[in-house]
Amino acid sequence: MNYPVVLYNNALKQTGTTVTYGGTETDGFNKESAYDYKDFSTFKPQVSATTDLDFTMPANTDIDSIGIYMQRTGNSGTCTIELYYETAPATYTLLKTISAADGKLTLETFTGVTVSSGNDIKIRFILGTGPFYVRQIMVGKRTTMEQGHYVGVNPPTLSQGFIQTNNLSENGAILGSNVKRIDVKSKLSLNHLTETWVRSTWDPFAIHAAKGRGFFYQWNPTEYSNEVVYCVASKVGTPSNIQPTPLMAVDMDLICRQPDPA
Repeated sequence: MNYPVVLYNNALKQTGTTVTYGGTETDGFNKESAYDYKDFSTFKPQVSATTDLDFTMPANTDIDSIGIYMQRTGNSGTCTIELYYETAPATYTLLKTISAADGKLTLETFTGVTVSSGNDIKIRFILGTGPFYVRQIMVGKRTTMEQGHYVGVNPPTLSQGFIQTNNLSENGAILGSNVKRIDVKSKLSLNHLTETWVRSTWDPFAIHAAKGRGFFYQWNPTEYSNEVVYCVASKVGTPSNIQPTPLMAVDMDLICRQPDPA
C-alpha cells in the first residue's frame, strides 16, 4: 500500500516574509505569480542570465521539499532551478537542483533543514535563451498521509480525458475536429486514521484546500515518484468515525493539472 504525499504548507507564503528578486521583472509576469497558488498566472524570470528570488523568513522554518510547476515552452537553452538556504549571513547551502525544468511538474525532497529567522530561502534561475514561465513554486515541509489508498483509486496522471467533435463532409471525409479538454479528476479517500492525526495533520490541510488554494500531490511516491500533479479541491468531506472506534475516515475530491503536453 502506498502513502500519498502533498505539499501545501508553503514557507514562501508566510506572513511577514520579505521577497526580493535580483533580475528584471516583466509587467504582467511578476514574481508574485510564482507563489500565489494560481496556475494560470505565471512568473517570467530574466533570460540569458542567472538571477535569484530570495525569501527572508520571519521565523524559524522547517523545509524538506520543493514543488515546481513550469509552463512548457519548448524553447532552447538552459533552464535550471536551484534551491538554497542561508546558514549564516551571505552563506548559502545548495539543497536541490532541477535541470531541464521547462515544462516540469515535480515534487522533489531533500534532507530536512531549519531556516533560521531572518535568513533566506533562495531560488536561483539559471536561464539561457527563452522565455521560460513559472506557474507555481512551493518550498516547505511535505505531508505524508497516515494511511494509503485502497483499491479503486484512479492515478491522476492517467485520467486525462477529452470530448472531440468531428466535422464531416457529405461523403464522410473528416474536415476537422474540435477538442474540449475535460478536468482531470481524482480523490483522496483514506480510512483507519487515528483521531490525533486527523485533528493535527489532516484538518490544517483540509482548511487550506477549502480556501481554494492549490497544492502538489504525489499519489504513489513509492512506485511512481515521478507522477505528480498540481491540484485544487472540488469537495472536502466531513471526517467521520468508523469501526473499529475510535478510528476515522476522510475524503477530498480533486481537480488536477498535469504537466503540459510535449
